[in-house]
Amino acid sequence: MYVDSAGANRVEKFDGFTGEHLDTIGAGKLDNPTGLAFGPDGLLYIANHDNNRILVFDPDSGDFVQTFYNRGAPLDGPVYMVVHENYPGPSEPTFSILPEAPNTTHDLTCIAEGSLDPEGLPISYSFQWLIDGMKVQYDGFNPVTSPSLSHVYTSRNQIAECVVTPHTSLGSGTPNSATVAILNSPPTQPEVSILPENPTPDDGLAVWIEEESTDFDGDKIVYLFEWFSSFDGSTWNRRPELSGTLAPYAHGSPEISALYTRAAQYWLVTVTPIESQTVSKGNEDGRSLGGGAVLGESHSFKIRILPDLDEDDIVGVTDLHKL
Repeated sequence: MYVDSAGANRVEKFDGFTGEHLDTIGAGKLDNPTGLAFGPDGLLYIANHDNNRILVFDPDSGDFVQTFYNRGAPLDGPVYMVVHENYPGPSEPTFSILPEAPNTTHDLTCIAEGSLDPEGLPISYSFQWLIDGMKVQYDGFNPVTSPSLSHVYTSRNQIAECVVTPHTSLGSGTPNSATVAILNSPPTQPEVSILPENPTPDDGLAVWIEEESTDFDGDKIVYLFEWFSSFDGSTWNRRPELSGTLAPYAHGSPEISALYTRAAQYWLVTVTPIESQTVSKGNEDGRSLGGGAVLGESHSFKIRILPDLDEDDIVGVTDLHKL
């Protein structure tokens, strides 16, 4: 049983059999409530006499849902409300949650459209978000009712649900909902280079990580190093003796000896970040993803071994002066 307490600006909920007080609805939002009615959507509609508004609440949780009618004509101190039971309300909307495969860095957006009203009335939509079946509350008390949900509310492996209800000035239609699973976020792309900047054939090569990969979910990151050599800078040969593999995981070499390099030769390294707990440690052969490794975007860097620029048949410091 619901009783409007006009002087206290709230609605009190009681057990209709025992008279036990169960809940208070609308405290801080109502202004001399004088009329109550349940809509066809099962929500509680409350007439606010002093500010000419009709507010909508969830009768079970007491949560505010939306302002059904704002101040202004034709209302002037509404007192009573009657719901026309024959009004079916607008049809269910068609909608989707974007992106379709979100990870923990993505904000979610609920796109709703397509509801039709039998009376041809304008249609608006209300939104409610749930995570694993629990209502999302932005401050611990009030639900998130916007069509967008920030990624700060989600974690990987959770199920996010958006419930959309169409409304007109006569009532509300049947809610519809959609869900998406929150996926794991891959590591960010690292930034790498090769040292020294102007290597001679007597120098080895080493990868320098200018900016480390990070993982939004806090997962530990390992790197996969792959080396390629070329004599023209366009046709590349992968060097398996220096490169790592995914299945089974072997990180490869972050540096190579001068025994591998030749004058005027090009070298390229590709560095790929991987979530360490997802790498395959089995005995598979080849470079497949094995157990489903989670990879971030790779970064590559190319360098050329110093050629004999001064044509003295020796590649060294004097050739640097020719650069």
